[in-house]
Amino acid sequence: MQIKYIATKEDFTNFNKIFMKYQNKKLNTVIRIFSFFLLLFFFYFSYQLISFYLEFQTYFKNVGFNQFLHMQMENILWTIGFLVISCILFFEVNILTNFKIKKLINHPENQFFFSEKKLFFSDEKVDIHQEVSESIVQWESFTKIIETKQYLFLFNSSSTGLLIPKKAIPQELYTSLYELFMAKISNQVLIDK
Repeated sequence: MQIKYIATKEDFTNFNKIFMKYQNKKLNTVIRIFSFFLLLFFFYFSYQLISFYLEFQTYFKNVGFNQFLHMQMENILWTIGFLVISCILFFEVNILTNFKIKKLINHPENQFFFSEKKLFFSDEKVDIHQEVSESIVQWESFTKIIETKQYLFLFNSSSTGLLIPKKAIPQELYTSLYELFMAKISNQVLIDK
């Protein structure tokens, strides 16, 4: 079976987003849990500020709001600090991923990704032919397959994989090719729709 296609920048971006999502899954989870706890500290210090103000409300009306700020400056700074850090950590994962992908797209070594690819699938191996290289990958080398609405991703290590746009697969070959993938890489099939 043969598939021929030219990958686009959108394909490259989607491949790397999926790759980073699954390769950094534990790190992303830890960062989000940590940012959640920082948000809890933010709410705790906010509660402390509000209850302190409400308890001494009449005093601060007579003395002025500046006195409240002066007396509670440490709690105010902790509150703002926890809010800022938790927001940065929570959104950092997506922002950092997009930044890394844009950097990868523009890197000269990755320009071969946008050349025409011919993939030949047999029962023993996958032959990959590009303008700049040819390679053979045995089915045993593939560790997992991830299926999305638009793509099939075949990962053969923790840092490399094979992107196959579903639109590049002829309709009459799709079922037999999909069955071949499932037979050869059945231990790690993830569906991300």
